Amino acid sequence: MARAASVSKSQSTENGTSKSDVTRQRILDAAAKVLAEKGYAHTRLSDIADEAESHAGGLYYYFASRKKLVEAILQIATRRTIEAINAQMNALPAKATTEDRIRAAVTGQIAEILSHDAYTTAFLKIYSQVPEDVKKRHRPVLREFFEVWREIIRKGQEAGEIRPDIDASVMRLSIIGSIQWSAEWVVSETSSAEALGEQMAKLFFSGIRRR
Repeated sequence: MARAASVSKSQSTENGTSKSDVTRQRILDAAAKVLAEKGYAHTRLSDIADEAESHAGGLYYYFASRKKLVEAILQIATRRTIEAINAQMNALPAKATTEDRIRAAVTGQIAEILSHDAYTTAFLKIYSQVPEDVKKRHRPVLREFFEVWREIIRKGQEAGEIRPDIDASVMRLSIIGSIQWSAEWVVSETSSAEALGEQMAKLFFSGIRRR
């Protein structure tokens, strides 16, 4: 496979993006693809370099280590999921109920998983495999993701729509875990994010609704 020559950070493409940025993005895309296919333990820098049409030594120009490259993949994946959820939430009317918000958030998260985006697929495949220090450095971004769900639950309890005896942290983790499991194992080729989001929102809300 052809190898990409290293480029100066001062060089630019016709649209104004530096060639360095283009190369970095190509490495990230290659890393996401390889990690999604092989997992963390079986991915070598040489595999990523081959996919990026570069050489292993050239990757260190952009990322100090394999861990740093993996951390970038995790961060991109998490932020894309947050953006997908927020896109659904922002489309809701001002008078949306807690059930509406749960449905929108579930739909957004499932849609991102079902998009088969390499970054999201890689995250789901490797997060349990990466070293603890990598997870620790990723926690600030992960907290942003958790905060989206925490806010939905908090507002639902304040509005009297969610039972006050429900532990918000337990509920949040239960919902997130169910979404990931369902999207990976339950969804058929004919299923849609909207259909699964509707069913899961009903299931979740029936157990937490204040009666």
